Amino acid sequence: MIKILIFSLILGIILIVLKNVNYEFFVVASVLSGIFISIYVFKIVYEEVLFIKNLVNISGVSTSIYKIILKIVGIGYLTEFSSQTLNDFGLQSLSNKVILAGKVNIIYVALPIFSSLVSLITSLCA
Repeated sequence: MIKILIFSLILGIILIVLKNVNYEFFVVASVLSGIFISIYVFKIVYEEVLFIKNLVNISGVSTSIYKIILKIVGIGYLTEFSSQTLNDFGLQSLSNKVILAGKVNIIYVALPIFSSLVSLITSLCA
């Protein structure tokens, strides 16, 4: 984590200087900086997903619920990343639409969990 923070601070200083010198290079460098940081973060997330998968196998929780939860988390992260990238480009309105689409998609993906929960509650009440 400290590597990401130090790398981000160094990139931030470079980007501030570059923005004042040449705006076209600033935009390209800004996008590339985001890509480099994202690649590093995705490596960490991959290791965490493998760890959680091992925990699910040990616990006996249904793998379908595990997959749904991972999809929901992935949608959330990708939506946030896309939204912030659009904000960086000054496209606030489009960023808001991406967030709305992400929320709707999360609800859609989570419907099987809601259905299972309702079935469980009705079976307990009967």
